[in-house]
Amino acid sequence: MQTTKRRFRIVAITGGSAGVGRVTAKRLELLNEVIPSLHRAGVLLIRDSEINGPSMELMEERGKALGVELAVFEAHGPVEFEGAFARWTNGKIGAVVVGDHAFLVANSDAIAALAAKHRLPSIGPLELAQSADCSPMA
Repeated sequence: MQTTKRRFRIVAITGGSAGVGRVTAKRLELLNEVIPSLHRAGVLLIRDSEINGPSMELMEERGKALGVELAVFEAHGPVEFEGAFARWTNGKIGAVVVGDHAFLVANSDAIAALAAKHRLPSIGPLELAQSADCSPMA
């Protein structure tokens, strides 16, 4: 039996807090360019964050235009991250967009490790790429 090794790269783009919604929507667009077969994407956010609404509105618009269905997971804390990635893996998610909440940034190491463990290409804040030991593309 022949096995194929696939390497995934975690990419980060930044845009400041004023443009969080536009940045997360752009991240979805970039994932779709890198993975043309992307039909379902996971979105990791922090529950009850005020930036979720604007971000999701723009991401849903962009997802609809691209033909990418979004599977949103709003976590209370890092203990829920493993469950989110397991659900996405079982749900045939092709990639993950990580939100810009400070709590997600602070837990970039754990998120990057889970993305690698579950072999899910991911895009998010600069710290995510640094945690995955990748060269960020800004």
